Amino acid sequence: ARQLDGTALSLLALAGNVVLIDFWSLACGPCVSQMPILSAIESRFHHRPFRLLSLNVEPSEWPYGGEWLKQRIPASLVGRADSSSVAAYGATRIPRLVLVGHDGVVANAFTGRTDEATLIAAIERVISR
Repeated sequence: ARQLDGTALSLLALAGNVVLIDFWSLACGPCVSQMPILSAIESRFHHRPFRLLSLNVEPSEWPYGGEWLKQRIPASLVGRADSSSVAAYGATRIPRLVLVGHDGVVANAFTGRTDEATLIAAIERVISR
């Protein structure tokens, strides 16, 4: 995965945090409609060991899609997914949310639009470990 400025993006740089990886596309209605939920989640957990990593899966949308999202969720890390990250996290259907624990191990994953209460409960469980 790559950040907006083209630098490599790795979970190793986020070690010690719980990370919610969001695989999305502007062409995906459920992805776009889920953005306010992800913004609320990011705000709720902003002062805890939590990071939101949003990875755009459409090369044709990059970098416009990343800039679009950065305006909506400024504190999130925004990047472009590459084929290895899509394969590693099973993001063949989007939206795909992958919750990674402090230890770097996948704790939970959701495909399709996921409600805020479900995400909050899952994140709380993982942060509390």
